[in-house]
Amino acid sequence: MKKVICLFMIVVMTTVFLACGNSNNNNTEHSSETGESGQTFHVLHVMSYHEGWEWTEAQLQGFKDALKDANVEYTVKAMDCKNHADDEYRQAKANELQQYIDGTKPDLVYVSDDEGLQYLVSKYVNSDIPFVFSCVNKDISEYGLGNANNVTGVYEVEHFGASFELIQEIVPDIKDVIVIFDRAEMWNDVKARMLDKTPNYPGVNFIFLDPIMTFEQYKEAILRYNGKVDALCLVGVFNYADENGNSVFYQDVLKWTEANSTIPDFSFWIDRIDNSTLCSVAISGYEQGYTAGQIARKILVENISPKDIPTTHTAKGSIAINTKRAAKLNLQVSADLLLSAEVYTKYQWEE
Repeated sequence: MKKVICLFMIVVMTTVFLACGNSNNNNTEHSSETGESGQTFHVLHVMSYHEGWEWTEAQLQGFKDALKDANVEYTVKAMDCKNHADDEYRQAKANELQQYIDGTKPDLVYVSDDEGLQYLVSKYVNSDIPFVFSCVNKDISEYGLGNANNVTGVYEVEHFGASFELIQEIVPDIKDVIVIFDRAEMWNDVKARMLDKTPNYPGVNFIFLDPIMTFEQYKEAILRYNGKVDALCLVGVFNYADENGNSVFYQDVLKWTEANSTIPDFSFWIDRIDNSTLCSVAISGYEQGYTAGQIARKILVENISPKDIPTTHTAKGSIAINTKRAAKLNLQVSADLLLSAEVYTKYQWEE
């Protein structure tokens, strides 16, 4: 009888010991993933542009994936600035978002692209709410955020050299290139970086056109250079006004370009290739968002202050080629190049 009692006590003590050990292990893992046991973080995502666009959705997906093991509730608000270039609309949208932020006080605001910083984040310099950005072209100091201790994030640095070398593989002996910008101020830094790199290509004449204000001016520029230059770099194609002063959707700009331009074109963003631009070593919206999400994790889960997290940029780009555009331009793309690329065989508006 004593042996049975002793054996029973040993089993009970062993079970209790193992349960305690497992409980401690689970608490450690849960704490490392969420910061505090049971804590839920409210993240507001402000898109400078519109929902449903591949560029903005890829950023958000990357951000979420970087935080997938944390308890996060997301609210998404879109400023729709690509379709509304007027300052009055953007200011009103920023005021609306400011009221929402002040009322809900999210744990963190994730902002994609420049307009969100310019119109919204600039209202929150050194506030208690941390802001993390991605895909921003201009230095944040130009938005009055240079000394903000609550703002950090990921800059969008275009792969100009790699993209130009890609189109050189498809179009041999390029001598003259026109570069197109719209009126958005965020392209100023892009232009400066491109100018710094053009000396790497001696013998190539890069013609940087003045910022184009209207769709009619854009059409005139393209038609003027048809047959006179070897390549076209499409940077800014968003902020064009039609004859009534309304913004022209960028897809309509690219659709017109496909139908009327005979110039092989390249750019720096994947959505352009999906909309008939020939090629790009594209900035990855997903990688931008994922890196921003890693920064947000440090702030939310690891309790690191934004002022102690330096801004950064992503280095990874992806080769993208539209073979339908290549065929329209009577260009041959090597099989080796296609094997290394994300290949588009049609245009988005055909889907």
